[in-house]
Amino acid sequence: MSQVFNNLISNALKYSDEDGEISIDVTDHQEIIEIEIKDTGIGIGLTITKAIIEAHVGTITVDSKINDGTIFTIKLPKKDIL
Repeated sequence: MSQVFNNLISNALKYSDEDGEISIDVTDHQEIIEIEIKDTGIGIGLTITKAIIEAHVGTITVDSKINDGTIFTIKLPKKDIL
């Protein structure tokens, strides 16, 4: 999982300009942990990250708009990460 977060945060930094913003929000739901990584960069997507999340029985969705930013939403079952 460290590779997932390293990839997402590194890319957010790489593709956001110096005035850009990056945020990370974690929400604890009853059976899942939801992590949202949001940036104001040029818009990206990462296939390797998706494969890693799915190998951990999780899901990842991407909402990316060119020159507007990207939101990655990761959902992982608590029983598999605690």
